[in-house]
Amino acid sequence: SIKQSEEFDNGSSSKEDEVSIGDKKDPVAIQYSKTIDGKLFIVFNGKNYGPYDFVSKMIVSPDKKQFFALVTIGSESPMMAKMGMGNTFMVNETGLKQAVGTGGLTMPAKFSVSAGFKQCMATVMNQKDQKILTVSSTNKQEEGSLTDMYTSGDENISFVNDNGDIISVPSQSPTQVLVNGKEAASFKVPIKSMDRLFLTPDISKSVYYEKGKIYRADGTEES
Repeated sequence: SIKQSEEFDNGSSSKEDEVSIGDKKDPVAIQYSKTIDGKLFIVFNGKNYGPYDFVSKMIVSPDKKQFFALVTIGSESPMMAKMGMGNTFMVNETGLKQAVGTGGLTMPAKFSVSAGFKQCMATVMNQKDQKILTVSSTNKQEEGSLTDMYTSGDENISFVNDNGDIISVPSQSPTQVLVNGKEAASFKVPIKSMDRLFLTPDISKSVYYEKGKIYRADGTEES
């Protein structure tokens, strides 16, 4: 099944895409970061990455050789930057530095990594226009709504795959599967559980199982 693997070292059993801002610090980021001359660096396998103003979340691969992190670099004021609100970027150990949002004051909301630990995605809220934006490490983008921000678990289904595509089932229209914000599949019934949704590489051939019936992405069903 397509469910995210949950063995990543995310430091706690809380919702695995949750991020930290303000006084709350991400436990994994604390473990791997240090302050040098007032600036924050991630120290990973003997190398320094940074400088950053804040690390809202860091996820380390099971073999401890890779990481993805969501960081703040600069803001409207140094104080805001130090609280994790400002210019948000996704970074990793191979030099990724993907901006999330158009700059200015963005508030990180969610951050997760693909099942094979190849890509990541982040959701932020732009303070100016209150828009919600999800961006993947390959710069695929999807606009969301405030309800998507605050729903989690079964109600809000979205993840990034190993190609860097954002796959989601929108809460307002749960019969659809979107790829990077565009409809790729439409089922006859709402998708209630990712465990019963089997996504094929061509999303339009996906199937969803419920109560002994097979629903296909073209809207047909069979029992």
